[in-house]
Amino acid sequence: MNITSHRSAVYCGSAWKAKTAAITGASIGTLGTARAQYHLRQMSISLDMPVVNQPEVMIASAAKRFGQSGQLMADDTSQLIQQLLNPLIVLATAERKSAWS
Repeated sequence: MNITSHRSAVYCGSAWKAKTAAITGASIGTLGTARAQYHLRQMSISLDMPVVNQPEVMIASAAKRFGQSGQLMADDTSQLIQQLLNPLIVLATAERKSAWS
């Protein structure tokens, strides 16, 4: 049993319910995170997690985009990540307000 399965089990209450998420990934190949992201999006539905759907951020050829110490070097990738994070903040804020209402 993996952590996602364990924490979403009905008997212990889902730890994922209403947790806002954004999905991104980096790969040395061209589409290395596409299948994983698709699967996580499918899982988020059954876990009742609101997910930011656009833009989809799949960082290909990661070795060319990150420096030796792991810092992101590609400005276009940085802008794409920011485009994903902005609606995540909005969605998380809205979810938090509705939870307290």
